[in-house]
Parts: sequence; structure tokens; C-alpha cells
Amino acid sequence: MTADTCLDSVLEDIGSFGKYQSKIVTLILVVAAMVYFPIIVWAFEARQMKHRCQIPGYESSPTEYMPHWWTDAIPSIHNEPAYCERYKCSLHNVTSNNYALCSGFDKTKVESCNEFVYEINKTSILQDFNLHCNENTWKLTLVGTINSIGGILGLPISGMLSDRFGRKTILISSVALSALCGIIRSFSNTYTFFLVMEFVDAFSKAGSYSTCFIIGAEFVSPDKRVLMSVLINIATSVGGMIVGCVAWAVPTWRMLDQILYGSCFIILSYYWFLPESLRWLLTKKRYEHASRILSTIAKTNGTTLSKEHMNQLFHTEPLLENTETYPLRRLLQSPILTRRFVNCCVCWMFCLISYYGLTINAISLSNNGYVDFILCMFVEIPGNIAAHFLMNRIGKRYCFTLAFFICGISSASFIFIPHDLSVIRLSVYLLGKCAAAINMTAIYSLTSEIFPTSLRSSLLTSCSMFGRFGIVVASQTPLLELYWQPLPLVLFALTAFAGSILTLRFPETLNETLPNTIEQAENIGRRKTSERISQNEQTCTEEIEKLTTKNIPLGTVLVMSTEEH
Repeated sequence: MTADTCLDSVLEDIGSFGKYQSKIVTLILVVAAMVYFPIIVWAFEARQMKHRCQIPGYESSPTEYMPHWWTDAIPSIHNEPAYCERYKCSLHNVTSNNYALCSGFDKTKVESCNEFVYEINKTSILQDFNLHCNENTWKLTLVGTINSIGGILGLPISGMLSDRFGRKTILISSVALSALCGIIRSFSNTYTFFLVMEFVDAFSKAGSYSTCFIIGAEFVSPDKRVLMSVLINIATSVGGMIVGCVAWAVPTWRMLDQILYGSCFIILSYYWFLPESLRWLLTKKRYEHASRILSTIAKTNGTTLSKEHMNQLFHTEPLLENTETYPLRRLLQSPILTRRFVNCCVCWMFCLISYYGLTINAISLSNNGYVDFILCMFVEIPGNIAAHFLMNRIGKRYCFTLAFFICGISSASFIFIPHDLSVIRLSVYLLGKCAAAINMTAIYSLTSEIFPTSLRSSLLTSCSMFGRFGIVVASQTPLLELYWQPLPLVLFALTAFAGSILTLRFPETLNETLPNTIEQAENIGRRKTSERISQNEQTCTEEIEKLTTKNIPLGTVLVMSTEEH
């Protein structure tokens, strides 16, 4: 019996999901929600606030973004006021304060301005760092790109530190450091310093989600890990909803950061409440510490800890039995696994393009982007539940393909729905986001089951890192609107349709045993086909024998058998 199997047996003996696990799960779910704050809050910090030129002598109190006269004073772009241009203004002076007022406009001439009126009474870095006008839009989208690059570079380092110093230590440290970076960033007085702190924030919290997931999964028995995965995914969705609600309630991005990141310092209390990963302790041979944790679990759950299982656990080799260790170059020696790995990396990228693209663009979907964003996060909850239901019914490959196809259809359909049908537009958009959430659940599960044990962790991390380039692309999609407003949705539709085709190249892993060797990984899905052929052959042979015993001619038997099968 391996150490992993033995630990699973011990956990089942002392309670697979008792009071102790309920406490751990609650703590993990709170962290999972907080971990999502830094992942998406930049979309509100660097939000493009719709603005137009201020027209002296025409503005009312309070000012209106689209007053009845705006088409006479400001050029129209996509039926909305241009951001930083107005028609040439004829001026006259008011003697009381020498303030120049517009008395008329020459529509044949356009001029720029430096005073603005905003659609909503909110403040993003656009106002604080003077990032107005279309030529500065790239500076807003660059924030998301810096966040993604920080995550890409920080992910492998976080994994190495987690293996060396422990899951709990790195989880607490990374979340606390991210919180500190967020607080410091809220006091930024230059755009450059803001970007630097954005990068450090993303770099420090890169591995928080995966570490959180590992700790949560390791304290429950194998049959409860699917439930744990669903709960963590739901918690991240709730975290996104919290970001949307707080952003809606507070007037400035600085206050938004201070509230969200300030709440993350609760992670420091986890030093006393959250135990270390049991599997990490066993790997480091810290058996006394692991024994204390297991005893506490048994005592809290009201169960008895078997000394026989404990002795077996502490005297079992941590490595899996009958498992060869393969260097990464062995992957390249297997054409099947190499093609599968490349396909997986591309599908990861397509998944993240549609998921984060639909999330980010929801903010500018209608006049109330906050409600749209909150709804986009909410639909992930039924999406995550549906993902596990579908994967257990139709298989993970077909679930993946179906979700990609629905996402593509929804994105493409959204382009052609008239703007006055706002409810239908929003419903179609949310359907696409729900499908994107299903994809995110499916790809984590599928990637962890199609590679051999010795390469599973490294290849999952590699696919995830490559996929994060999809977030880089998604964060730049608002720039596409400058050329053609529906262009981001076209991109989401095309990548989703391409993904629905590529996912058919994956083997089906439903009810398959996790492969330990490269040969087993290559043969995933083949065994079931061979078994079906063997069963058909056996059934056919049995029926032929029955018919021949009745003295029916062999030719007739073969014809009857062929017609039936």
C-alpha cells in the first residue's frame, strides 16, 4: 500500500467529512474568496470611464453625460459622445469672472479639450493619472497584462517555495504579501509606481489558489474531493461578486483597494487555526507533527485513530509503488503525449481567453456594468455544479466540447441581437459566461487525468502557465473595440469554436484509472473500445453456437447474426 492510499484509509477511519473537516473547509473557502480579489480587482481600478468634453456655458447642475444638445457640440462615435473631441467652439467672455463660454459650434472643425464630464460619479486611475482619450486606452489595458505576467512568473516560484517550506506557510505569506501590496498601491501617486505594485501583487499571490485547493483536498477522503472542488470554485465566484458589490458601493478605486486588501489580513490568524498539509508533512518525514494533526481530527470527529494504520502510514515509502520516474524529455519521446500536451496548452489558452474576456468586458456591457459583472460571477455557481454533473454523465471530453460550442454560439449570437433587447442580450451573454465557467472546471479535471503520475503535476503547471497568455490576450480585448465594437466577441466566438474541435482530440477519462506510466497514459480510452469489441465478438460467437445446435445452415446463421449485430 502506498503512502497516499494509506493516508486516504486513515482519513476514512477518522471521518471523511466530520466536524474538523467542516472547520478546515470553511477556512479554505474564505481564503479562496479572498484570493480572487487581486485576480480581478484591476478591472475596476483601470476601468475605462466614459467621458466627454466639458462645454462651457452649456452644462447644467448636476451635469449630464448625454444632454439633449450633445450632438450639436460633440462628434458621435457609435452613437455616443467622443471622448476628447468637440466641434470648434465660438467663444465669448463673461465679464464677472472672465470665463470663456461657447456661444456656437462649427461642425466642420474639431478640437481637443482637457476638461471632462463623466458618465458615472466614480473614480478610476483614468482620472488620477490623466489617462483620458483613446490614445491612452492601452495604458488601462496594460494593467491587466502586467497582472497576468506577474502571475506567469510567480507561479513556478510559488510551487517550489511551497514544496520547500510547506503549503500553509506559503499560503499565509503570499496572501498577506498581496494584501500589503494592494494597500501600498492604493496610495500610488504615479502610473509607473502603480504598475510596479500591480506586478509585485500578482507575483506574490500567483500560487495562492492552487495551494488553497491542495490543502482543502488533502484533508478529505477521495470520494469528497469532487465536492471540495465544487465548493472552492463556488467560493471564488462569491469572491468575484464581493468585488463587484464593493466596487459598486465605493466611489474611488483607492477606497476599493483599501477595503478588499485590508480584509485579506485576516489570513494572519490562520497561523493558529489552519493545519499544515498532511502529505507535505509525510513527504518531509515530520511524522510527529502529522500524528498530532490526525489525533486532533479523530478527537474532534469523535472517532478512533487506528494505531495499525498509523504505523503503516509512517513506515510506507512516500513514492507510488510500481511507478517509474520519467524526466520531462521522456514526454517528447512519446508522440501521443507530446501532441496531447500541445493540444492541452492551446485549449487552456482558449479557455482563459473566453473566461476572462467575458468577465472583463461585462463591466462595459450596459449602463450598469456593476450589476452585469455581479451576474457574470453568479452564473459561475450553476456552471460549476453543471460541470460536475455533465462530466459524470456524458464524460469529460464531451462536456468540454459542448461547453466550448455553447460559449461560441452565445458570443456570436450576442453580436446580432439589437441593443434595445437588453434582457435577451444579457441572457445570451450570461449563457456564454456559464459555459466558460464549465470549461474552466472541465479543463482542470481533464488535464490532471490524461498524463502519467510522474509528469502530472509539472505538465498541469506548464499548461496553466501557457494558458495564462490567454489572460494577457483577454486583458487587451477592450482595445479591439476601438476598431470595431463587436470585435472582442468575434474573438471569443472563434477561439471557442476552435476549442470545441480541439477537445475532441482528447481521450475520454470517465471511470478510467489514473495512469501511473507513460504507456498507461497513451492507452487511456483504448481499453474500453477493446472491451466493447471483445464483448460483441463473444456475444456473436455464443449466438452462432446456439443457432448451429438447432441444425440451421451456417450461411443462414451468419446472415442472421450480421443483421442482428
